[in-house]
Amino acid sequence: VRTGKITMDKYAQRYNDIDIFDHSVIPFKDNEKWGYKDKNSKIIIAPKYDEASQFQNNVAVVKLNGKNGLINKRDSIIISFGRYDDIYVFKEKRARIKKNNLFGIIDIKGYEVMPCIYKSCDNYRFGLCQLTDKNNKEGIVDLNGIIVIPFVYDDLIQMQLEGVIKAKMNGKYGYINYNNETLIRFDYDYIDQPSNGMIAIKKGNKYGFINTLGEEIVPCIYDKVYPFTEYGKASVIKNGKSGYVLKDGTEKIIE
Repeated sequence: VRTGKITMDKYAQRYNDIDIFDHSVIPFKDNEKWGYKDKNSKIIIAPKYDEASQFQNNVAVVKLNGKNGLINKRDSIIISFGRYDDIYVFKEKRARIKKNNLFGIIDIKGYEVMPCIYKSCDNYRFGLCQLTDKNNKEGIVDLNGIIVIPFVYDDLIQMQLEGVIKAKMNGKYGYINYNNETLIRFDYDYIDQPSNGMIAIKKGNKYGFINTLGEEIVPCIYDKVYPFTEYGKASVIKNGKSGYVLKDGTEKIIE
């Protein structure tokens, strides 16, 4: 959908850039307290914590006296206990934080990328993170907390295809890209993911199809439609009868 090309190798490299757990340092429990050992069972952090997560990016979330904090492998405190109500796992070297039922983001050094002022916060994907502000509007920020997609949308869904976002604004759906440019205009009550070059749409109570340029190929006259197959057909239901349509709009209804 006019987003440019990305090789499968590049996609796999970026998709797998999810922070792995460090299995060279292992949490262990002794007398109801948690600490850490190395692969040779040597204790490197004595058991004193109520809870202990696995290390990521040389830091780990631990709980002491009922409060969460962040430590490094030297047991130095990166984020003081009780500063946040919760600290989640790291994705792309960023972690969600929670305070007073509001969310923010930190980096692996404990610095706040985004303060805890958001009603919801997703994990990072492709270097971007989706949040919901106090007005229930959704937007997207980059790894540095810079707003990439402004907080003006009722709903944002990052697609399987990198660079494409399904968005809802003023009750209608369309597509945008990461530059906040409209790819598919906001004309639809529903819009699906692309399937073999075609996109199912809904206007009112009826369904049809557009192509990836946003051109209406199959009018919204069907009660139900299914994605286009690799053979260039899509099953449809019209007035209780089944059939199919082709990519040029040709219809075949089985009587």
